[in-house]
Amino acid sequence: YQQAQIQILTGGEVVRITDQLRFGTTKSLRELLDENLRIKMVQLESPGGRFGEGISLYKLIKERGLSTYTAKECSSACAFAFLGGGKRILGSSGKLGFHLPGYQDIDAATRADFDRETLDFLRATKLPPEIIDQMKATPFEKVWYPDRETLLSSGIVSDFTSQ
Repeated sequence: YQQAQIQILTGGEVVRITDQLRFGTTKSLRELLDENLRIKMVQLESPGGRFGEGISLYKLIKERGLSTYTAKECSSACAFAFLGGGKRILGSSGKLGFHLPGYQDIDAATRADFDRETLDFLRATKLPPEIIDQMKATPFEKVWYPDRETLLSSGIVSDFTSQ
């Protein structure tokens, strides 16, 4: 898998993250934000990656008061990062995909602890319980793509754009 690519787009107010969210993605974004104070939005285009990076990006985006946007796909760990946006905007071809994180080579007790941490995080995002239940019911091997009406009514997305 390729490491996430991070680039500032023309105009300097949007930074785009593409590819897998790997260890170090949040650190790289933080450094870029510290050097470029004009950035107001993070465009996320990723199939996912490390769950911990998704959570760290969520926290950084929220802490900096940035908006999030996706034009294509933002799933798994990326979707958790997307939730950090003050304004969360979905493009006309955009989709957000959710599921519980997958972990390799861990025992059942550790898995239960990780799942509990995931649910605690999701509750902290103030998503409706029925949305969290759907995410919880979606195993790692599958992805749940809520329809646009569900995305808006649940507060996952705050607005849509035609781009």
